[in-house]
Amino acid sequence: MKKKHKTFKSICLFVSLFLVLSCSGSDEHNYKNSKLNENIREKSIKFMLDLKTAVKHDNKKKIADMVQYPSTYIKDGEYLDLNSKKEFLNNYDHIFNDHMKKVIKNQKIRELDDDSDGIKIGKGEAWYIPPGYTFSKSNSECKLYYFNSELPKWIKKDPEKAKKMKEHPFEGYSTQESIHRSLLKAEGQLNLQKTKQSLTWTGYEILDYDKEKKILYFKVPKNLDRYLNKHEYRGKIYFDEDGYIKKSEVEKIE
Repeated sequence: MKKKHKTFKSICLFVSLFLVLSCSGSDEHNYKNSKLNENIREKSIKFMLDLKTAVKHDNKKKIADMVQYPSTYIKDGEYLDLNSKKEFLNNYDHIFNDHMKKVIKNQKIRELDDDSDGIKIGKGEAWYIPPGYTFSKSNSECKLYYFNSELPKWIKKDPEKAKKMKEHPFEGYSTQESIHRSLLKAEGQLNLQKTKQSLTWTGYEILDYDKEKKILYFKVPKNLDRYLNKHEYRGKIYFDEDGYIKKSEVEKIE
């Protein structure tokens, strides 16, 4: 009888461990709509777990190291740039207010959602980008690049605007401005090869490259995704003598 009881306890222990491991694995390794390859997905998961730990301990310097500069944050309804760690730390209490900290602490890995803008945290309070995204400046690390700790105010004050902001962090800009801001952030960071890869990955079409003038011509097709309207966009990317983006131009084709 004792032997049977011991066997039953062993089975219960095994089942409990199996359930714990299963739940843990599903939370850390599966999240919806993921288009990332396995390597990048693992980096994304590690980044989010590290961010949660840093927020838990209110490690400001660690969080500042996890941000790409320049990045964007919302203050009093306006889009503002953070150009350095010093600027981030000076605005830390506004950016990482109690609501932002709660959102990050409660974010479940399995509920992360990635698209062409990066990976969304919460309802859009923060976004981060894995290496290889259009305006990522790192070849190996994920980085935070957008913060909206004022989202709850917008939900109460302007539900329609809040709904748009949840879907797309640069909804306040026109599509043309959004593309231009992305390219602006890539100046001095992306060489020709990586630029071509990034444009192709995003769904843009490469039209031509003028080797003599070092100009890359590209097109943004109509209805590329839910953020773009029914217009087509064409652009030029100029490269410097070292082969990195110098400037860019984007225009809407009627």
